[in-house]
Amino acid sequence: MRLHVHQRGSGPRVVLVHGSVLGGRPPDEAEPPQAALRAAGFPVLVVSGAHSEANEIICDTIARETGARRAVCRGRDHLVPEASEFKALLQSFLTSTA
Repeated sequence: MRLHVHQRGSGPRVVLVHGSVLGGRPPDEAEPPQAALRAAGFPVLVVSGAHSEANEIICDTIARETGARRAVCRGRDHLVPEASEFKALLQSFLTSTA
């Protein structure tokens, strides 16, 4: 899994944690960077698509262990950003953490 931190100007920092689709490890070998997320010092949003029980367990664990906000956008599988509610969910998160 990879951890990326993005920030535009003085806006909120956004962390993206993702694994690679092609050539990636199976979910039972996931090693989320929980310590890095806990130590990051800014809010984290964990969003999934409810298409894989294993991935949901990983996302639930990341949220629980890091204190992240947790959300599920059903119906788009791994294409979560294309879910109809995703933009409003992300906007709400970014606004509430600003």
